[in-house]
Amino acid sequence: MAYGVFYQKPEDIYFVRKPDLHFYTGFRIISSIIRKRRATGYSGWKPINKLYKDLVTTVPSVGNGGNGYARGVELSGGIKKTFKILTIGSPILTWIPNGNTSISPAR
Repeated sequence: MAYGVFYQKPEDIYFVRKPDLHFYTGFRIISSIIRKRRATGYSGWKPINKLYKDLVTTVPSVGNGGNGYARGVELSGGIKKTFKILTIGSPILTWIPNGNTSISPAR
């Protein structure tokens, strides 16, 4: 399981219209379930939950009044070959079926 809080700076174009914007926040929780198949193969899935706060809004005016979330699952699998600094394997499918961004006036 992995989790963390991430901060991202809004794009510079928005600072021209409103210089006092602040970073928006993302909180992510990701779990991994891996199943080993034979000696070198694997399959797995990762439930994903992301929450966003203080997203930049542009309507009716520029501000940090947006919130949102994303939930889904990532399926992965492949042949695992490990070299000194590299492990080969990639996601097969990432599915985020239900995302929501709520835009409301900044308070």
